[in-house]
Amino acid sequence: MPPKALNGDDRVIDLSRPEPYRLRLDSRHSISHVFGRDPPQCNPETDVRPPQAKIDFLSISQEMKTIQPNPVWSKTDPERTVDGMPQYASEQIENHNELFTFTDYWGLLYDDGVGTRGFGFDAVAHPGSAQTTVHIEDKDGLFGYLDESAEDSMTVQGNDHRMVIQPGQWFQSNGGIRFEVPAQGRVFIAQRKGFHAMIAQGTVEKTGRLKYINGCHDTILCGPIKADYPVINSLHMPNGINQTMHSHPSTRMGFVIDGGANACTPTEVHPLRKGTIFFLPTNGVHKFRTDMDKETTLRLIAFHPDSGGIGPVDENHIMLNRTVVDGKGANQHPDLQTKD
Repeated sequence: MPPKALNGDDRVIDLSRPEPYRLRLDSRHSISHVFGRDPPQCNPETDVRPPQAKIDFLSISQEMKTIQPNPVWSKTDPERTVDGMPQYASEQIENHNELFTFTDYWGLLYDDGVGTRGFGFDAVAHPGSAQTTVHIEDKDGLFGYLDESAEDSMTVQGNDHRMVIQPGQWFQSNGGIRFEVPAQGRVFIAQRKGFHAMIAQGTVEKTGRLKYINGCHDTILCGPIKADYPVINSLHMPNGINQTMHSHPSTRMGFVIDGGANACTPTEVHPLRKGTIFFLPTNGVHKFRTDMDKETTLRLIAFHPDSGGIGPVDENHIMLNRTVVDGKGANQHPDLQTKD
């Protein structure tokens, strides 16, 4: 039986655990999965932590263990490079309740096996990689974000377009792009197989425009072009929030713009800080908390690979519905609607 999820107000997970350490794969191009020296865990029935599992440090240093249910690249593979730089990802572990984070990254981080891939490029942790040309070869549509900490703008060069992305801006493009990560910059990219994107960019506002859950707000930064297309949102959490445990019916991935939080699953607590990239498997049970002190807030980018049927369709969209013929919207005149 899977463990029960904790509700937001039922019990308090003990957050007073030692700071996490990071397991590095390589001295130059590393991705660090956040573990705890004594990982903060809770038993949903008793709030008593299970016995600490023994960790094979040599194995982890060579092949980083993660907690996702879908296959991804499990080793450094010389065949998978970005301009000669090895791409790192993680081995498969069957656990649908877990969340994992990266605080130090360069390259492909995540492939959920059903069409969604995540990349991260961190010139803060890897200053020697700043100004290195990155090439996202696959042509599928993607969303990206350039962190506010970047010292300069970033030019994204596509096959038929060119965008200049300012620090703190998101962008939408199709693959085949090249860019150079600015000094002190971090770039987050989520790519969806089969998605043909529009070319767009914009700024993440300081507050959200839509009411969400438990006092949080969000903004749809780039909505679905059609129903079930991918979406990129921003999530805004004020101080003092302890979300209700919940899940999502598809993969989620995100980037922490500023602030921080604790991301809790039924068994672990993961600290989120500025620049953290996180991934949730389908139906992964989790919640975010900003109630650890009186100052913590959180603002992040969240990628949704689908919109759950929400969005315009050919027979029901704004231009069609608001075109009036004989007192009725054109959506009520199927004979007038374009057939191909």
